[in-house]
Amino acid sequence: MTIPAAVVTLVSPLWWRSFPAMLKGYVDGVFTAGSGYLGGSADKRPSLAGKTGAVVMTAESSLDDLKRGGALRALKTEHKEMFDYCEVEIAGELYLGGIGPGMSQGDGEQRLEAVRRFARRTFP
Repeated sequence: MTIPAAVVTLVSPLWWRSFPAMLKGYVDGVFTAGSGYLGGSADKRPSLAGKTGAVVMTAESSLDDLKRGGALRALKTEHKEMFDYCEVEIAGELYLGGIGPGMSQGDGEQRLEAVRRFARRTFP
């Protein structure tokens, strides 16, 4: 069942270069044929068609490391294809690196401010 919403926002830590297993199960259930595409529709349009989507993903690795290894490009491609499949327009993506148990309070506050700026810019 799809709950009416204007925006679908996925917020997740990066786990082995993807979503954690629980969120992956949710994504598979919502963004795939049979759910993302409801069978009762005569035109077979995705049930999420016309919605707006956003992704916020955190990682312990730095963004430079994710870029250098190609993981960031792969993630962006995966998210774009997932939303494109269901005809969801991506309003924004935010990837935050360097998040872990040893980060300072100042670093945490910087990341939180980045999320606030992203939210204001993406959802005016």
